[in-house]
Amino acid sequence: MSRTQLVCISVVVVTVGVMTVATAQRAFPMPTVGWLQGGSQPKAIGEPGPLEKVATVATRGSTPRRTHYVAPAFAASAASLGAFEIDLTLVIDAQGRVVEARSLALKAGTLSTETALPASAAVVEAARQWRFAPPSVAPLAMTTSLRFEPSTTAGAVGFSSRERPVPVEIKNAVYPDDARQAGVEGIVQAEITIDRSGRVESAKVLSSPMPSMSDAAVAALRESTFHPGLVDGQPAPVTVTMAMKFALK
Repeated sequence: MSRTQLVCISVVVVTVGVMTVATAQRAFPMPTVGWLQGGSQPKAIGEPGPLEKVATVATRGSTPRRTHYVAPAFAASAASLGAFEIDLTLVIDAQGRVVEARSLALKAGTLSTETALPASAAVVEAARQWRFAPPSVAPLAMTTSLRFEPSTTAGAVGFSSRERPVPVEIKNAVYPDDARQAGVEGIVQAEITIDRSGRVESAKVLSSPMPSMSDAAVAALRESTFHPGLVDGQPAPVTVTMAMKFALK
């Protein structure tokens, strides 16, 4: 028996790929220095609430689409963080409202509790005002990551948010006959561009064990669907790197 497995997606796994907002032609790599983790911290970074403890955890394909976005109102001190990324857990009720929100981690190149905790609190407060399409089951707990890039408007420093595409359905690749007969296994890495509707508009293979595996991986990725990447809460074309593993057993 042969199988293919999507083993690493830059939109959910830190170790592979760089997110690029295609319209701006700028890359936003994941930060690797400094982090602030939840625990016995102020309310913005804390323990799971009562609804999160009983909520169904969202899986691929069950994450609801956000319908209303509110930008965080950061204090002036947040500018010292530079670009930063924050991971959130949200609990969504049957009407698509955020009934609980907490931050899991904040990652930045320069980090101190004096700046990180207020920034985290601002993001959590904004997230509580977001709205989503009603989920199929509620309460639903979901995790999301946002990256904030400093931006300057009329001389004032603010932040622009970027969110990675979220997989809705990743198609399985068909294991090529020649690769299976030759006993070839391996990983195909491909760069794909996801449009504003969440469809894959282009795919380019970066590395592959053999051409037939490249073709199979690209065919599967082109048929896959995503919730689109977002810039300041609005859908935007985004390019991500994905890896698909081919394994025989």
